[in-house]
Amino acid sequence: MATVKCKICGKQVDKSIAYKVESVSKSGKKTNKYFCSEEEYQFEEKEKEYFRKTQYLTDDMLGYPITNNSRNKFLSKLHEIYSYETIYKCFEYYKDDTLKYMEKKCIESEYGKLRYIFSVIENNIKDFSVSQQS
Repeated sequence: MATVKCKICGKQVDKSIAYKVESVSKSGKKTNKYFCSEEEYQFEEKEKEYFRKTQYLTDDMLGYPITNNSRNKFLSKLHEIYSYETIYKCFEYYKDDTLKYMEKKCIESEYGKLRYIFSVIENNIKDFSVSQQS
C-alpha cells in the first residue's frame, strides 16, 4: 500500500484514495499533487481566490497596487481566525465607510492607510461573521 503526502495538511494518505491533481511546472515537467479529498482541494482553491480578491480590493481602496508586504502580513494574521472568504466579504461590506472616514482623517502614508483599513476590519469582523452565519 503506497502512501502520499497531502499538499495542504501534510497527512499521509493511501495513494489509491487520495485526490490527484496533475500540474505542469514552468519547465514543462508534469507532476502530480495529492490531497486528502476533493473537497479539501476545492476549499483551498476557493480560499486562494478570496485571498487574491482581497488583495485587489485593498489595491482598489488605496487607488494603486500595494507593493510592500504589510497587507499580506495583516491578512495572514486575520486568517489565523477567519477564512479568506469571510475576510473578503467583511472588506466589501465596510469598504465605503472605511474610505469615507479615512479621507476625513487625512491619512497620508501607505502604511497608515493600511493600518487604518485593517483596524476597521479587525474591530468589526467578529460581529460581521456572526451576522453572516445567522
